[in-house]
Amino acid sequence: MTAVAGDAGHERMDPTQCLHGALGSLCAEERARVVVTLPDSLPAVRAVAVQLERAILDILVNALEAGRNVVMHAAAEERTVKFLSRSAAPAPVEPGRYMVIEVKDDGPGVHPRIESSLFKTFSTTKGSGRGNGLAEVSRVMASHQGYVEIQSSGAGSTARLFLPLARANKVYGA
Repeated sequence: MTAVAGDAGHERMDPTQCLHGALGSLCAEERARVVVTLPDSLPAVRAVAVQLERAILDILVNALEAGRNVVMHAAAEERTVKFLSRSAAPAPVEPGRYMVIEVKDDGPGVHPRIESSLFKTFSTTKGSGRGNGLAEVSRVMASHQGYVEIQSSGAGSTARLFLPLARANKVYGA
């Protein structure tokens, strides 16, 4: 069963607090430097703050483990929904206005042999990994009526988290 943004625990919020919370966790662990570009303000979303912060942290940790340089950007955008082979989305996801958190790394990219299992539980290429990170990120995004998209090349990967924007008592696309 997929939860919807109006479920218990989802509150109208500024996602900036989750972005800063995830970044603060990285600093406490003395992770590699992350270059952050955020606008002065971000539009509100309906979310469970602790879940969204954890999803952002998981994406950042993956990027830091893959490459030395990581860039994080957030913005609102109109999105015509089209999914790549490496996207995890609940069906259906509506076109509309989304807040997008983008994390880029300069690592080796995703190997083609594991593309199809990126969002499966216990799928990992790391000796120390448990393989829950992207599966959990996908689950959290689905519970927020959003989705995660991964694009990769031989020169790094880009992860994008899409959350529908909140408006009054409704979520765009709902």
